[in-house]
Amino acid sequence: MWTAEREKAAQLNAADQLSDSAIAAEVGIQKITIERWKRIPEFRFRVHEHLAEARKAMLKHTLVETDNQIALLTSRLAALRGIIRSRGERDLEAPGYSVVQRGLQTKTLKNLKVMVPSGKSKRLSLDHPGGEQVRD
Repeated sequence: MWTAEREKAAQLNAADQLSDSAIAAEVGIQKITIERWKRIPEFRFRVHEHLAEARKAMLKHTLVETDNQIALLTSRLAALRGIIRSRGERDLEAPGYSVVQRGLQTKTLKNLKVMVPSGKSKRLSLDHPGGEQVRD
């Protein structure tokens, strides 16, 4: 006979966050009863059903999050394409344009001269995104 206690025990067992003793205390039964129920095929089947439901819900949530990320990246791509198109039409260095219209800006913080294994020197630059916000 299937009872509310068995159903709750099956849900808690599927969640796999509590020990058998803790599940028994939560449901109001003895630990030996939980152990006995775990040997019953109907109980094991119900636990697997709860696991399948949890997986389905998790997959649905993951797909929704992925759709949201794709929508966000698509809008960013459209904005960047607009910036690229407008760069050919305007002087973006003119005052009054926003950072969004100018795109990614960098400021060279430091130029370094280093020796490479061939014995020649090479000049490196350390850049920072959002150059106008860097304080000297």
